[in-house]
Amino acid sequence: MPEYFGMTPGDAQLERIASATEEAAAASARESANAAKAAKRSAFWTMVAGIAAAVGVLLNTALSLGWLDGLKREVKPVVLSNTQVKAIASSIPTSIPGQKMPSAASTASAARN
Repeated sequence: MPEYFGMTPGDAQLERIASATEEAAAASARESANAAKAAKRSAFWTMVAGIAAAVGVLLNTALSLGWLDGLKREVKPVVLSNTQVKAIASSIPTSIPGQKMPSAASTASAARN
């Protein structure tokens, strides 16, 4: 039987050493698998970020070269005349249908009280 540090291990001790070694190997394998999964996720999101950056570069280049000028829409301001503004204002209801609006005289007398 081999000697370890001047001692000869018994069968029970050898079994404990073998069991501990086996458990350590299994834990190491689990940790390696977890690390591989994390690396795969990281690589995926790095790829997504790279694609987004490439799309941004392409879009910026196309804009600066004028390739997308045809997609721009010119927005013209709307200028209304006074008569158009008055016509729109007169079409807006000043009261809720079915409700009576208070007269100016009743509003003034309520304010005095």
